[in-house]
Amino acid sequence: LYLLYTLYILYKYTVYIYIYVHVRYVHIYLRKGAFGVDYWCFPRSKLQQVALRTNIFMKKRRLVSLDLILASGKLTMPYLAEEVAYALADQSLAEIERDKPGWM
Repeated sequence: LYLLYTLYILYKYTVYIYIYVHVRYVHIYLRKGAFGVDYWCFPRSKLQQVALRTNIFMKKRRLVSLDLILASGKLTMPYLAEEVAYALADQSLAEIERDKPGWM
């Protein structure tokens, strides 16, 4: 049982290690995973909500988890640097507020 738990923790750690975020013009590209790689590409205008989460262990290293809520579900980007996460959230929300895109 201990071995399975250890392997589970190592798997989760490697999944969170391989996170790639790229913002280009109006789209956000997200790649996440080590063994099973998942790709997401969506326009910033489709964001409905942005949430920033942290805990006491992440605060020491100035890390934040960024949750992007879309109509299709929630995408979590864990262990991002505070500056990067706040900048991404601010720019995305500012663009949506400025352009006021139609929902269809």
